Amino acid sequence: MYSIFVIMQILGVVVTFITIIFLTIDKTISQHKSLLLTASAVFIFCMGCFLEQLSTDLSSALMATRIQYIGGCYIAFLMLRFVSRFCEVKPPRAIFWFLLAYNSFTLVLILTCEKHSLLYKDVAFEINDKIPQLTITPGLFYYLFSIVMSLTVLCSLIISIISIFKKKSNNTPGLIIICAAIVLPALAKYINMFKILNIRYDWTGPSLIISCVLVMIVLYKSNLFDIITTARDSVIETMDDALIVVDSNMQLLDSNPKARCLFPVIAKSSVNITERKKFLKELFDSDLNKDLEIDNHFYQKHITALTDKTGELIGYTVLILDVTTTKKYVDDLISMRTKSDMANNAKSDFLANMSHEIRTPMNAIAGFAELCLQEKNYTYANDIKAAAKNLIAIINDILDISKIESGKLEIILAPYDTMSLLNDVISI
Repeated sequence: MYSIFVIMQILGVVVTFITIIFLTIDKTISQHKSLLLTASAVFIFCMGCFLEQLSTDLSSALMATRIQYIGGCYIAFLMLRFVSRFCEVKPPRAIFWFLLAYNSFTLVLILTCEKHSLLYKDVAFEINDKIPQLTITPGLFYYLFSIVMSLTVLCSLIISIISIFKKKSNNTPGLIIICAAIVLPALAKYINMFKILNIRYDWTGPSLIISCVLVMIVLYKSNLFDIITTARDSVIETMDDALIVVDSNMQLLDSNPKARCLFPVIAKSSVNITERKKFLKELFDSDLNKDLEIDNHFYQKHITALTDKTGELIGYTVLILDVTTTKKYVDDLISMRTKSDMANNAKSDFLANMSHEIRTPMNAIAGFAELCLQEKNYTYANDIKAAAKNLIAIINDILDISKIESGKLEIILAPYDTMSLLNDVISI
C-alpha cells in the first residue's frame, strides 16, 4: 500500500510538471497565465506530499508540510482568479487583495509553527503500515484558514454555476467540468480533516491533480490553447502583403503565400540554394530603399532586425507592401499641383499684361476727351468710342478668367474685320 501511495505522489508531480511545461509554450492569453500559476501551486503542493511520504521523523514531516503550504495556501485563490477570468466575471479587487494577504499570513504561520500554537496546538509523527503520518491538533488560525479556503471555493463554484445558467451556450459542459474540478479537492480536504471515511491517506493531492487535468480538458475542448497561434497564422497567411523571415546568414526561415507568389525563387524547391541566398541578400540590402516594381505594380519594403534577449542579431523580417494605388494617388496629386502652378503663373502673367493693356485705352479716352473739351471739336468722338470698346473687351477678357477656371467658357465662331482692327490700331 505504501508503494502505491508513493507512486501516486510521483505521478502527481510528473503530471503537474507536464501541465506547467505545456502552458508555458507560446501561451499569452490571461486564462493560460492564471492556470499556469494554479498548476505551479499544485506542483509545489504535490511535491510536499511526495516528500511527506518519504519522511522518517517529525522534523522532515514538518518540512514537507511547509512545502505543501507554499503552494497549498494559494491554490483556492488562484483557482478563483482563473474561474473569474474564464467566466468573464470581475469580482471586487479588494477580495483578491484580502485573499492574497491572508494566505501569505497563513504561510508565515506555517513556516514558524514551531514557535507558536496559533496554527497547530500540537504536532505528532507516527508511521502506520509503513505510511508516514503527521497528526495535528488544529489551532484557531487553522480553522480560520479553512473557513477562508471554503469561502473562496464557494465563490468559484457560485461564479461557475451562475455562468452556466446565464450563458447557456456550447461552453456549458466545460463550466460543469470546472465545477467538478472545484468541488473535488475541497471534498477530499474535508474528508481528510473530519476523518469521515477513516482513511489515513490524504487524497487532497491526487484530487488536485485530477482537477488540473479536468481544467486542461476544458481549455483544450474550447480551443483556447490554439486560438492565439491560429489567429496569428491566419492573419499572416491571408494578408495581401508579402512577409519573409530569414536568419542572420540569410537562410530562408518562413514566408507567406503572397511572398511566394511575388518571388517564385523562394517558392520553388528546385532553385539553387546559392541563387536563393543571393536574391535574399539583395532584397534585404539596406542600401536598396527604392520601391520594387513587379508586373506594373509598385512595392515598398520595410526591414526589421530580429534580436534575442541579449540583443544579439538573430535574423531579419521584411514586410513588402503593395503601394501601387498610393503611388498613383501621389502621382495624380503631383500632376494636379503642376497644372495648378501653371494656371497660377498664367493668371499672374495675364494680369501683369492686362495692367498695361487697360492703361493704354484709358489714356486714349482721357486724351481725346480733353481735346474735345479744349477745341470744341467732336470729330474725336469716334476715337473715344473705339478706345472705350477696346477697354470693355479687355475687361471682358479678365472676367472670362473665372469662366476658364470653372470650365464654363464657350468658344463661338464669329466673322472678324481686319480693316476695322487696323483702323483701331492707327487711331490709338
